[in-house]
Amino acid sequence: DWLQYQTTTEPLPADYLLAALDEPSIKLDTLEPEDLEASPGLRLMRHGFPWSREVYAIFTEKLLAAGARLVIFDLLLPSSRDGDDALAETLRRHPDKVVLASNFEVVATDPNFGPSKFFYPPTPLLAEAAGIGVGFASFPDQTTLRYLMMDATISSFFGESPEPDERVIPFLGTAAARMLGQPVPEDLRPRRFRYSRPDTESKIPFYEAFVPALWKSNLQSGKIFRNKIVLVGATSEGLKDYFFTPFGRISGPEIQLHALAAIQRDQWLTQAPPGFTLASIPLAGGLVLLLAWMRRNAGAFVLGLLLGVIGWIGLCAFAFSAGSYFLPIAVPLLTWLVCGFGALAADVRALIDLIRHEVEAQTGIVLEPEVQMIGGEDYVPR
Repeated sequence: DWLQYQTTTEPLPADYLLAALDEPSIKLDTLEPEDLEASPGLRLMRHGFPWSREVYAIFTEKLLAAGARLVIFDLLLPSSRDGDDALAETLRRHPDKVVLASNFEVVATDPNFGPSKFFYPPTPLLAEAAGIGVGFASFPDQTTLRYLMMDATISSFFGESPEPDERVIPFLGTAAARMLGQPVPEDLRPRRFRYSRPDTESKIPFYEAFVPALWKSNLQSGKIFRNKIVLVGATSEGLKDYFFTPFGRISGPEIQLHALAAIQRDQWLTQAPPGFTLASIPLAGGLVLLLAWMRRNAGAFVLGLLLGVIGWIGLCAFAFSAGSYFLPIAVPLLTWLVCGFGALAADVRALIDLIRHEVEAQTGIVLEPEVQMIGGEDYVPR
């Protein structure tokens, strides 16, 4: 994670835009009463969240009319609500232009049989209207989000072998990429994806699309949406859609944009196999022995150790930055340093013995070791 944080410089694609369900959009407390009355969408929104789904229909129509390439809803719509008919009609009117989210979830139902696994699609009406534009927004269970699944069945998502007749469901970003015409092969494996640089997404508050004055000024009369991929998702703290990532705590919709970018750019992180890590132990130890054999003095030896540390970290950073390849850092460096300082300690002991013998030869005083240890042994005269 540290290496990814230090070496990731590529921003999210410029054609991505996040329409955020933020605090002002949920509360609408920054708007005047006349603003609320002037907009059909805001009149629906002021009744409180979750809104009538006609709000999303109006929003989608406005964006697609302004030239948006694709609208992705990172929102779950599993049960019927007011406005479903309006949203379904919009989905039918714009096939291949809208993607809806679904979700996998584990629910503890019966303690005698263990937890039950569920898939929550949009309502049948919305799922039928969306056609292929449905993808799951869930990530495999992990404390820090590093992996996604391009496609999954209920079994494979939870780490079990899929049944032959199980339905394969695309990930939200996979469905979006395929809808945009990108050939993404089916893949049921968890894959570690590469994040883009955080805080590089373009973002607008969701409610601004419904305020005529803001539509004209902030959103340039809709020009800001032209040829954009717009993702709608919750960033309000109250909606609790936040996760820990290698870059810290990030909202779910922002993570979805990073995942979509990784899919479109085909950017995956590859870990060195375990055998490489094991082989690095004797290799690092052997290189230390070679360095010890070639050294001229202790100072040169310590300098060689430090250069070795810097060189290996630099090589790991280059492999990650250039090829998205993880080389092991901790194990070879620990071996290198332990063996190096072990060899240095042997040199210190030999130096102490040399000084002792020299003192004995010059003074005739015999130095014997005490039990106390200081840098090897503490010698006192008898």
